[in-house]
Amino acid sequence: MVSRVFTLPAAGPQATETGGGAWGVEGCPARNTDVGKNQIDAPSPGGGRAATWLSTVVAQRATKTDPSLVAAIIVLFLSLSSSANFSSGHQRGFRGSVRHAQIAALNNLEASGPDIRVQAEKPGFDERVSPRAPVRSDKRLVREGRPCGAPRPARGAGGASGPAPAPRERGRRPGGPATVRRRRVPVHEDRLAIGNSARFRYAAPVQGVTDYNSAPAVIALFQRAAEAMRNSARREWSAVRLPARGRLIATGDLHDNPFHLEKIIRLAQLDASPDHYVVMHELIHGERLLNGMDFSYRMLTRVAELIVAYPDQAHSVLANHELAQMTGRGVSKGAGNSVELFLNALDYVFGERALDVAEAINGFIAAMPIALVSESPDDEGGVLCAHSLPMAAMMQHFDTGLLERDLRDEDYRAPHGSAYLMVWGRQYTVEQTQQLADHWGVKLFCLGHEHAETGMEMRGPRVIVLNTDHERATVLPIDLEAVPTAEEAFVHAMPLSALG
Repeated sequence: MVSRVFTLPAAGPQATETGGGAWGVEGCPARNTDVGKNQIDAPSPGGGRAATWLSTVVAQRATKTDPSLVAAIIVLFLSLSSSANFSSGHQRGFRGSVRHAQIAALNNLEASGPDIRVQAEKPGFDERVSPRAPVRSDKRLVREGRPCGAPRPARGAGGASGPAPAPRERGRRPGGPATVRRRRVPVHEDRLAIGNSARFRYAAPVQGVTDYNSAPAVIALFQRAAEAMRNSARREWSAVRLPARGRLIATGDLHDNPFHLEKIIRLAQLDASPDHYVVMHELIHGERLLNGMDFSYRMLTRVAELIVAYPDQAHSVLANHELAQMTGRGVSKGAGNSVELFLNALDYVFGERALDVAEAINGFIAAMPIALVSESPDDEGGVLCAHSLPMAAMMQHFDTGLLERDLRDEDYRAPHGSAYLMVWGRQYTVEQTQQLADHWGVKLFCLGHEHAETGMEMRGPRVIVLNTDHERATVLPIDLEAVPTAEEAFVHAMPLSALG
């Protein structure tokens, strides 16, 4: 049987009707059979007369008239109605209504042959679905005389279903040029998203951990990361020393926020220049638990991967929660002892290898520097990034030469260890920070540990506090050739929400 294809003129881009047309095909339930008639009878210039005329033509159904003649009449009617000078509002409703009636009328002609197909000319529109739902431009309305639910015959060159449509070019939008679509790497995948000067570019997966649930892989990663931190070209004793050139992204407490970590990595653009740096701290013990367990060891693995990939550019300084986890001293974020919740997660994931993983994590934490310090570009000093500063009342127990030597076991012990005082300290005074600034050659202290409601707050003329874990998380890009003052830093502060 020869197929007859009736091509309908486009109904215009402003079709606004709702509901689907009535198929009225044998073996298939008719749906919304009155949509076309009700829509056509709606008040519109010439709408009533056109509806009466069209209903009369459709009623004949080709019983005494050749189906091709009926189709030709309908096509002629649509062309006339489309060219009429209707007002915009009535024009949209009228054209859409006629469109539904045409589809219903032509599908009722199926009695004259099982292979009648209705093909819509208008690109980007599919009459089989709600007219408000746009679809791809290569979609076509095809009725092939098959029962409801039956599979559509495969399209082949010259087959009964018509030639196979040309494949769409990847990234091409209807009516627009081809574009290249780049898939964003979700943060939970075992790879690192590294930005470049074009804002986004994703690096190849870092060689290391590919399965965060594999004890051997996790242990090997933490061991490599600890060695990378100790052997970094920027490491001097217990501190990281940066030159007075390049750019540093200073962050605050992260507390197991992998989404913010991904944004920080993109912003840092470590692969764009060897003079791009990022410093992070307070990585673990978030507020989000899973079955009452803290799985923030995965945050440590992501940072460890970054350090292995960029040992001279990515740095994680010691913070009080990492120290508590290493020493077993209890600390809480409000949901219980975070140290125990962390160990419970290790036991759940790694089973009998949990203690081995915990030991590797402790070695990774012990290798962390206590601070990051940049060289002074002028006589005013550089920037020092650390988790905190000692409390003013405990300065008598603090060794100000801590940055010029390696950390010892006693430095980690409470209550007077110098590293312990450095990461747990609060209530530092202007006089105290001035003394430390003079001793260490610092113009600006970038700290965390305290809550900053707005993401970044000032704690004196030389001190700012950053938070990078909550909804107003903020980071501070710093030009190491022109270190700002605490007041000037607010001009350069960047909310992570601005990164999308």
